[in-house]
Amino acid sequence: MIQIKLIFSKFLLLIKYLKMIFRYQLIHFCLSLISKKGNKNDFFGKKILIVTAHPDDEVFCIAHVLNEIKCVIKSVSWINTTLGQNSINQKCFFSKEEIGKIRKSEFQMSMNRLGVKSYFHLEVPSYLESEMPKEVMSFVYEEIRCCDLLFLIDRNDKHPDHYFSTKTFEKLKDKDTIFYYNVQKITTDAKLQYFSFKFDNEIFDDLIKIYKSQDHMRYSFQAYRRVFNKKIFIYR
Repeated sequence: MIQIKLIFSKFLLLIKYLKMIFRYQLIHFCLSLISKKGNKNDFFGKKILIVTAHPDDEVFCIAHVLNEIKCVIKSVSWINTTLGQNSINQKCFFSKEEIGKIRKSEFQMSMNRLGVKSYFHLEVPSYLESEMPKEVMSFVYEEIRCCDLLFLIDRNDKHPDHYFSTKTFEKLKDKDTIFYYNVQKITTDAKLQYFSFKFDNEIFDDLIKIYKSQDHMRYSFQAYRRVFNKKIFIYR
């Protein structure tokens, strides 16, 4: 009986993996048709600010973009909004407070790997139900004001932490200074401009090793790499 349950569980994981592959391939195909190669010189001398909702959001896309443009930008700052304590493979054995500490520690290691020296962790509990509290945002208003370009998670991403983090920050900057990454949906908005950047396998592997708490996400990581192992996309 146990073996049957195990086989069935693996079968469901396979179906989930194949569905992710199909979805990613569709997104990749469409974006390849409408995007143009990103030019790192467009970022020359710019002060950029990257916002993630969880430690590990950078694995899929923005870490690769940063790797390509870091040689020409003036500076990079990073803000992570939530603790991400609802997503961890050992959640049965740790309290939410302990999980938050684990994920924060992994985030700091990721920043060190990416060479980001100016970063902030707002430590807001996960699963936001509204935009970020003003008292929390008051700590980073200066960073937002001083940046030339702001990078946010795709505004079509409906995960509550992603959605409300992006919604909070995009109100604080002119839309012409905002780029969106981790593209989740193809839109028919002709005003949007899509750009492709090189996927870096070494960075991907290094970040996966850092985020050991996200081992349960390995199928998502593998599916993403299988499709986006040449180029990833952002838009504005």
